[in-house]
Amino acid sequence: MSSSLTLESSLKLNSGNKLPILGFGVWDSPSDLTTKSCLEALKVGYRHIDTAQVYGNEAEVGEAVRQSKLNREDVWITSKIYSAGSDVNESYQSCLDSVKKIEGDNGYLDLFLIHNGAVGADNRKKMWQAMEKTHEEGKFKSIGVRCDDLG
Repeated sequence: MSSSLTLESSLKLNSGNKLPILGFGVWDSPSDLTTKSCLEALKVGYRHIDTAQVYGNEAEVGEAVRQSKLNREDVWITSKIYSAGSDVNESYQSCLDSVKKIEGDNGYLDLFLIHNGAVGADNRKKMWQAMEKTHEEGKFKSIGVRCDDLG
C-alpha cells in the first residue's frame, strides 16, 4: 500500500506541534496579489502558509487569514528571519515585528525559522537567542533553522 501526501498530512515536530507538510508559499508574490492568492489557497483546503521577512508580504498573509474567517488555530503560519540585528535585542525586535505584521500585538506564529543558516556562527547565535526568547513568551510555537542553507 503506497502512501501519498494530502493537504491534511502532517509531521510531528520536537515541540509536539503538528506541521502541515504541504504548504502554500508566497515567495516572490507581489504584495497586491498575496492576500488574494492566500485566500484562494485557504479556500481549496491549504492550512499552512509559508512567508518570510525578506518576502515583504507578511502583513498580507495575516490579512488573508483574517479575511478567511477560519479559526486562527486551524491555519499554520511559518515565517523566517533572514539576517541578524547588531545584537540579540535588535534580532528579538525583528522577530516581534513579524508577529505584529502577521497577527498584531497579541498574536503568535506557528513556526519561525532562521532563513539563511549560512550567515556565520555569531549571527546565527543572535537570531537563535532572540527566537528562543520569543518562543518562551509564546509568540512562536516552534522554532528552527532551514536545513538546506547551513553550508
